[in-house]
Amino acid sequence: MRKILLLSLVSMLLLVVFLSGCGGNFAGKAVEFGNVTNTTNATTTNATTCTNDCTPSGQLACSGDFRLRTCGNYDADSCMEWNTGTWCDYGCANGACKAAPVNTTNATTCTNDCSSGQTTCSDNYAKTCGNYDADSCLEYDTGTACTYGCSGGTCLSAPANTTNQTNASATTGTIYATSIPTGAKVFVDGIDRGTTPSSIIIFFPGNKEVAFIKAGYRIIVRSVTVNAGETLNVAVNMTRI
Repeated sequence: MRKILLLSLVSMLLLVVFLSGCGGNFAGKAVEFGNVTNTTNATTTNATTCTNDCTPSGQLACSGDFRLRTCGNYDADSCMEWNTGTWCDYGCANGACKAAPVNTTNATTCTNDCSSGQTTCSDNYAKTCGNYDADSCLEYDTGTACTYGCSGGTCLSAPANTTNQTNASATTGTIYATSIPTGAKVFVDGIDRGTTPSSIIIFFPGNKEVAFIKAGYRIIVRSVTVNAGETLNVAVNMTRI
């Protein structure tokens, strides 16, 4: 009888130990299941869905006529958007600010009157071509007055036979050339002596050939005799071609 009671007590103790072990496992499982059901409040709670406004990062684009914007990620989400941009002083085109226009101050449209460095004779002045005003085009300067005449864009030197003479005017004559219309080129014996109206000093008086040339008009040639100490008026009325 005692043996039976002892065996019963041992059996009950083993049952309690076994149930305690199983109960712990079940409790663990219950906690585990509880954690799974709480995943709805995990880090995805405040997540948002966004769409790229531009791509790729670093792309440039004009917004309006004077603002240049760059594509990138400038806020808290993971999507691309345009920044506020950079102001373009001279306008924006094709994803870039425009460069400052050339000669923007008092810019005018002009045409070159001559080639740089070119020289000419005009009204007994030797003139040189260059840029002497505010625009970007070439024109002749006011020139240098030629005491002894001008030829090939250069002032002529004093003639040798007048060096020791007390009255140089006695050995020279003058042609005063005029034309209608004015602005005709005058050639004396084939040498450019300026444009009309022009007072031309002749250092070696005598028979001279005076030609008047103007674009759009017929060439006029006059054979004249120039006397020392005198001024000869040579006037022509030019006819259109």
